[in-house]
Amino acid sequence: YERMQGSGYLFTILPQLRKIYGDNSPELKEMMRTHAQFFNTSNYFNTIVTGIDIAMEENEGLKAKESVKGIKVGLMGPFAAVGDAIFGSLIPTIFGAIAANMATDGNPFG
Repeated sequence: YERMQGSGYLFTILPQLRKIYGDNSPELKEMMRTHAQFFNTSNYFNTIVTGIDIAMEENEGLKAKESVKGIKVGLMGPFAAVGDAIFGSLIPTIFGAIAANMATDGNPFG
């Protein structure tokens, strides 16, 4: 649990990092260490963070390292909260209410 989704995040962006920094370059290795750090957010919103990260690295390269770390840390908490609230609580509650209403009406799918 030390890095949560950090290794998955790195695996997701590794092909793009190789295009940006080149294979086996010192810059690639440094950014791999950076992206393997702790990361934990909603699976439904992590692509937004990934897209911002890749765009910053494509534009600025290794100079964006601290900015990328800040964006990841700054966005993972709010996106986790919103994602968990919507997909973990709100949607199941809505569908549960619809199913309960269908069941009380005698619908076998309720």
